[in-house]
Amino acid sequence: METIGDRIAYYRTQRGLSRKETIDGICDESTLFRIEKGNSDPSIYIIQELCKKLNIPVSYIFEALNDDIKHEITFMKQRCRKHVYYEEYDRLSTELNKLHEHRKQKNIQHKSLDLFITWHQAILLRRKNNDPKSAHQLLENVISVQPVLEVEIGIMNTMGLICASLEEQESAFYYFQTCFLTLKTFPSLDDPTLFIRVGYNYASRLYFNRDYQKVMMIINELLDYLQIHQLKYMQGHIYHLLAITHGQEGDLNNTEKCMGVAITIFGNDNNVSHLEKSKKDLEMIRANNIQKKKGKML
Repeated sequence: METIGDRIAYYRTQRGLSRKETIDGICDESTLFRIEKGNSDPSIYIIQELCKKLNIPVSYIFEALNDDIKHEITFMKQRCRKHVYYEEYDRLSTELNKLHEHRKQKNIQHKSLDLFITWHQAILLRRKNNDPKSAHQLLENVISVQPVLEVEIGIMNTMGLICASLEEQESAFYYFQTCFLTLKTFPSLDDPTLFIRVGYNYASRLYFNRDYQKVMMIINELLDYLQIHQLKYMQGHIYHLLAITHGQEGDLNNTEKCMGVAITIFGNDNNVSHLEKSKKDLEMIRANNIQKKKGKML
């Protein structure tokens, strides 16, 4: 069972703050240590002041789920995320309805669960109903200016995708950049693929802005992350983006190498649409390179 001290410690570490940095003007460091270890019950005043320092609602500290309910909720959320990954939106809709009914039956009042459900309702609006404007309106009511929970970053990442589809390019860039910079300070993630998704979207916006050097810098971070965590998630997409970035820089040799990796990955995954796109993009870059050489010879 989570304690108040556990939750205070969690949000403090998510903010990247030491105990000493957190307690300034509130209490002494040893008091916070005892609170986090469950050896002391904090006063309401201390909880309120700590929440102000951590920039979270007081309700975050008092919300808790027992272990059985937490296990059930975690399993259902994982199924929702699986359906998003495989673009199974009818199944996602069914699973989300089950989760919503489960919350009502168990009378669960939990902020992060509410956010998770709203987030996936917005995903359905955007991807299943092709209604990004309604999805935007839904997330506007819950999006956090300074995210502290993984689900809040997921919401912000989705909002960036929605803004990009609505041609709101500056807003899309802001959301992806905020997500990426926030994730870089997270000590750990329950879903390690979140860093890859956000980083790829941020790099794509940088490519759109023609900031090719920064694109390559972000992609190298993503490739390092994949290696460290032994992941292959979105690897083909990452190498494709790196290939076309090298193409924009006039580096045909690295374009060939990176696109070759992307083509191999998409081929092994039987991802026909991205396989064909990678081949076409490579041919286009080759053709453009030939045209540039001819232009220099004239």
